[in-house]
Amino acid sequence: MGTLRSVIRGTLGRCPACGTAPLFCGVTALHETCPRCHVRHERFDGSWTLVTWLAISFGVTIGMVAPAVLWVNGLIREDEGLIAVTLLSTLCTALIYRPLKGATFGALHAMGMVYPDVERAGNVIYLERARQLRRDRARQRAQGA
Repeated sequence: MGTLRSVIRGTLGRCPACGTAPLFCGVTALHETCPRCHVRHERFDGSWTLVTWLAISFGVTIGMVAPAVLWVNGLIREDEGLIAVTLLSTLCTALIYRPLKGATFGALHAMGMVYPDVERAGNVIYLERARQLRRDRARQRAQGA
């Protein structure tokens, strides 16, 4: 699977492995494992510290640059600029966090740093083998007929 496909699936809130199951179980919380393909999402506490830092950095940067540009052009006053900085920083951080977290997980998956949950992988492997056997039998019947 391509890196770009995994990142896009993660950004859209879907499991990068299967692309159908939801990645998030809450606003920002990930499912512990994918309900469909059993890929383990959360590795350890604090694994999303970088994502949080990036989202806050992006949000604060946009939140400070946009009002500054408006103030320099004379479109807002100084006191309005302070309110705008606070609101835009908070809004941008909140809007970018979830897609950034999903994209980061998708990139980790594409790099091979995410793998099926050991406890549940046996069931998935068994199901895949059973499906492959059914496909092979159907092909043999079709060729024989």
